Amino acid sequence: MNASQLLKQGVAALQRGDAAAAIESSEAVLRAHPRLAVAHLVRGRALLERGDWEEAVDALRHAVELESRSAEAHLTLGAALSAGGRMRDAWTHHERALELAPGTATVVLRVAGFLLDQGELEAALDLYRRAATLGSEEAIGGWLAVLERRGDLQSASDLLQRSGDALRSSPRLRITAARLLRRLGRTDEAIELLQSTGLERLTPTLRASVLYALGDALDERREARRAFECWRQANELRGLRFDASAHVARVDAILACYRRADFARLPRASNADDRPVFIVGAPRSGSTLVEEILATRPEVHAAGELDVVPQLARALERESPAAVESAARHYLGRFDAQGSRPRRITDKLPHNAFFLGEIAQLFPSARVVYVTRDPLDTGLSIFARDFHVTHDYATDLGAIGVFLREHRRLLEHWRTNLPLPLLELSYERLVDRPEAVARALLDFCGLAWDPAALGFHASERVARTASYAQVRRPLYRSSVGRWRAYSEWLEPLESALAGS
Repeated sequence: MNASQLLKQGVAALQRGDAAAAIESSEAVLRAHPRLAVAHLVRGRALLERGDWEEAVDALRHAVELESRSAEAHLTLGAALSAGGRMRDAWTHHERALELAPGTATVVLRVAGFLLDQGELEAALDLYRRAATLGSEEAIGGWLAVLERRGDLQSASDLLQRSGDALRSSPRLRITAARLLRRLGRTDEAIELLQSTGLERLTPTLRASVLYALGDALDERREARRAFECWRQANELRGLRFDASAHVARVDAILACYRRADFARLPRASNADDRPVFIVGAPRSGSTLVEEILATRPEVHAAGELDVVPQLARALERESPAAVESAARHYLGRFDAQGSRPRRITDKLPHNAFFLGEIAQLFPSARVVYVTRDPLDTGLSIFARDFHVTHDYATDLGAIGVFLREHRRLLEHWRTNLPLPLLELSYERLVDRPEAVARALLDFCGLAWDPAALGFHASERVARTASYAQVRRPLYRSSVGRWRAYSEWLEPLESALAGS
């Protein structure tokens, strides 16, 4: 079989969700043609689909180096970098793809999607409009998503009314339309729309996305059994692998090298900058809500989920005073370059919980807010979410339990050993006693109380995470104890949380 036939096989395997077969085909080609850019591209896409993020980035860098004018290679590398949280590098490649193919609708569409995910709504809308003029029906879905995320539900509803033909032909548009219908209180219509999608003709990835959305709509209708089955099928289609022992070993290593005695001897940066506030915790624990409360204060710059600390931490020579100083300057410099000097800067990347040791070295005057939530509610919420492949634990209840158990172990360690002020903030307590908890949060951050903190849902600020719709609502109790409706299926989560 020649290289062209093998690559066609690899692409077909990707379309049916068989990443292993796509990798096998592309690697067979690369053994004979190691400088064939398209083979590296197919391999990189397959590795990304399988969740092997670092290998995917390496493969896709080869593709870009060998074919630097390939918009597809730049886009796919940008997607891989984005999956790993390296947003600045990801934008460089998305921007380059747009320069190379400004009149190609699919390229414009994918760059618009990246901008939408980053909360750059106006820039995304401009590109969706351009893609629509280039003939893309998918652009209507992005346009609709921008309006929905912006809270302009009436304009979104009007656009949906005018988009009947595109709606019938585009599963992705159906997912966006269903989300809008739910926000408009028309959940039954959302369910009907998603159920009418022909799942059997979709790729596994797209089928999973429809099932996640259908599960959410059924959950809203309190049809727990049907909702859970949708999420279960969606997660099964993802086919991700989680190495529990490797994850536990990673946490063991963090705990071993960042004890109180280690902080006493390790170099710490000389800056006394008390602006950074790191909001950490497990995904779906309420970190976006905490940042939105702080963002109601004009002296706070809410930076969202930055990718900077993990990059700095992975390369940090933690025994070197010069390296620590340089890394701290790099992080703080991005804010100093903006001109204005806010009193506080929030960085709410949840996974920074794994890098609090490095954070303590780089920013001796920083604050940490560690958000906690009932692990059964958190675990169910993770299981129901269409996370990216880098969240390799998120599709299996047992794996989620291990992940959350290790988060608890991290928090217990940081409580005792971290030489930074640390506020534990309970999501449940925030919902029960919002003013008391919000006051304590602002006080911890050295900010004066303002009743506007409880009006975060009315803010025009764009939340850039999957929780954007939730933080556009006042605090509500329906998510507390939500797991009870699903208790008969949560045994694997409970067992893993208990360590059994």
